[in-house]
Formats: sequence, C-alpha cells, structure tokens
Amino acid sequence: MLYNYKEDKTNCKEILEYIKCCGIICITSRSEYEKLEYANRAFSLLENFPHMCDALITSLFYILLPYFQLSPSIVSKREKNEKLILIKSLKGIGSEFYNLLEKLYATGCISDLSQCSADVASLVYFIDKESTAYSAYCEGDRDKAEKLFTEVSQSDFLHVSEMAKTNILYMIRRKEARTTRSFWEVLDEKKILSAFDYMNIILQCLSTDDRQNPHFSRAMKQIECLEPEEISGLVDWWNNTLLVGTEESKLALSIIYSEFHNG
Repeated sequence: MLYNYKEDKTNCKEILEYIKCCGIICITSRSEYEKLEYANRAFSLLENFPHMCDALITSLFYILLPYFQLSPSIVSKREKNEKLILIKSLKGIGSEFYNLLEKLYATGCISDLSQCSADVASLVYFIDKESTAYSAYCEGDRDKAEKLFTEVSQSDFLHVSEMAKTNILYMIRRKEARTTRSFWEVLDEKKILSAFDYMNIILQCLSTDDRQNPHFSRAMKQIECLEPEEISGLVDWWNNTLLVGTEESKLALSIIYSEFHNG
C-alpha cells in the first residue's frame, strides 16, 4: 500500500493515515535504511498538512524516535537538526514542538546539543534550572527556589513548567513563598495534575478546614487510583521529616497508606 501511495494534498485523512503507517514501519523495521526512507517520506508531507492534531503529533514522535537513533553514517547531525527546524516551522505546531523535544530528550535521543537547535539548549537550560531550584529548596534557600521555580513555570516546555508549578503550589501551601498569588490561582494555571498536586490539594483543604471543597473529594479519589510508583514517590518525599516536618509527614503518610490500602 505504501509503495503505491499517490500524494493528494487535499486529503488530510489519507495523508495522516500514510504518516501513521510510516511511523509503524520506522518503529518496527530492523533496517536503518528502511527507517530512513519512510521517515523521509513522512517528513516530505508535513509542509502540506493543513493543521496540527493529536494523532499527527503522536505519529511524529514515533517517527522521530527511531530517526534520531539512526547512526551518523546514515543520517548526519545536520540533517537531524534540519528536521527539528522543519517541524518547528509547521503551521499550528506551537508548544507541541517543545513537548516533542522533551520526549526526545527524556528517551536519550537528544543528548549532543551540537546536533540540535537552540530550542533543545533551552530545554536543558530549564531542566537545569528546575534541578537548581530543587537543590536550593532542600538547602533552605526558599527565596532562590521560588524565583527559579517561577522562571521555569513560565517556559514553553510543558513537563518542566508543570513540575515547577507543582513546587510553587507546595511552597504556597506551606506559606514559604513570597508570591501574592493564591494556591487556587496557581492550581488553575496547571494543565496536568500529578500525584503531588493531589496531595497538595488534600493538605491545603485540611489545613483550612475546607473538606467541602470539590477539589478535595476529587483529589481523594485520585489518590486511591495512583500507580505503585506514584505512591512510592509520595512516600519518599513525605518520609523526609527534616524537609516536610514531623506533623505533615505523619498526616500525609496516613492519607497515602489509608487510601492505598483501601483502594
């Protein structure tokens, strides 16, 4: 089917299906040359794609993942960089471009910054800022931590900006932040809620005797549905009494274990 495909620039659905098929071949093929061939076929159609959609973004990732893993003798660093520039220029790509970069970085496909655009360097910059902010917090420098978390929260990279907002929420709840924004104002800015966000919501409502808040009941239900690794992350953090304090540690762990075992 792929070899007989005839490009129809007016048929969005057919182009998308073809790009999906290219992605499947890129993921499953054992031949680097075949991966390259079908990746390039997909890339050649992108400029004509009329709009962005979740299906196209997903397909792009499954094409980029094996493409960036191709050996330098098959695809040069310059060519890989050019593909990033092409994707960034696509109509309607917006912040999804940065989400793709984050995924490629997280999977180890992007490590040598010389092969990539300045946007990748920007991603690493914000990841480093997040790490520095976390270290500052653990060392007791709350002002520095808040400043850095705030900077990262304003970046275009969804994952790191959401983590930063989670940390800001944590600091606001514990009255460690200087910001005048309320806990709920920052929560409204979040696009994705994590296990730490649910725990923050629960502790915020308990500290203000606000159990009737609809956020509270929703967060309690979500805590019941967490995966074991998410539970482990919460336990690791709230087990640290030096950071969170003995009382908060006891309260958080009682909630975690109660809901985990009840679930």
